[in-house]
Amino acid sequence: MKLDSTPLVTVLMPCYNAEKYINAAIESIVQQTYKNLQILLLEDGSTDSTFEICQQWSRKDERIKLIRNEKNLGLIKTLNNGIAHSNSPFIARMDADDISALSRIEKQVNFLLQNDQIGIVGSKSSRIDFKGNITAEEGNVTYLSSETLSISCFFTQPFFHGSILIRTQLLKENQYSEVYKHSEDFELWLRLNSKGIKFQNLNEILYYYRVNPEGVSISNENIQIESHNKASLFYLKKSTNQIINEELVGIINNRPIKKVSYQKFKEAITFFKAFCLLQKPEIKQIVYFNRQRIDICIQSLKHSSHLIDKVYILLYFLRYSANINAIKHMIKKMI
Repeated sequence: MKLDSTPLVTVLMPCYNAEKYINAAIESIVQQTYKNLQILLLEDGSTDSTFEICQQWSRKDERIKLIRNEKNLGLIKTLNNGIAHSNSPFIARMDADDISALSRIEKQVNFLLQNDQIGIVGSKSSRIDFKGNITAEEGNVTYLSSETLSISCFFTQPFFHGSILIRTQLLKENQYSEVYKHSEDFELWLRLNSKGIKFQNLNEILYYYRVNPEGVSISNENIQIESHNKASLFYLKKSTNQIINEELVGIINNRPIKKVSYQKFKEAITFFKAFCLLQKPEIKQIVYFNRQRIDICIQSLKHSSHLIDKVYILLYFLRYSANINAIKHMIKKMI
């Protein structure tokens, strides 16, 4: 692959108080096998040494451009500002405390160049600790095919956000919404899905994400749950033209907003099945339907307060979902 024949890729890396991990994150992008990169370090008014580290990198590599917010604007405004500064055919996302496999961008660009019908491509990922050691293979469960993702994205994240490569024009025309704080990426995928944009995940671990106790997702979990359910509810209503109960959507999303009774659990399962069959009749036979149903059982067990509800939910699981792999999955999630 000759450099002058490859399209430019803009890497958007928002940075806020990331001094512990940002060197490793930038290094993993600078060393990519794909070289035709514009790397935008979007420094969001950090109070630690993140800005100084970014300055050092921008002096070392001419592909790196540092854009600094004088005050902290938050992730959504920072990303939208980065999109406005992008002038390439593709945008790659990267988080400042994560690591990309060195061949990640090359493989994703090649995939989109060969598949015009796909608008966004992600990958499998692994979880790493603060030292960079892998703690869980495929720690973020992703589904691969565009057919499955077009349905699963109504309830679960279709991508790990930092792993995506997207056609720039899609982001120029559909920026992140501030209405869905801490689930702005989930809402964006739903919005694009509603416009017929197709997704895909590569069947390879190309991204390593760090579980950071100081990260946004951990510290704003309740807001994230509320925004996730809100986005899911909105696009389910738009897709089905039905009045849908918010409580049921929370159960299907594995983000219950109340204690789960067996009656509500059954209503949620019934709606989930009907929706999947409406979207694609053969969905009953695929991995996603069965796995999501198991996870709904698990989360409902965790969030039910009465013994009789727990017993009935467990009996449902044993009757419709139980096999050795499902039982292992349930035990792992319940511990």
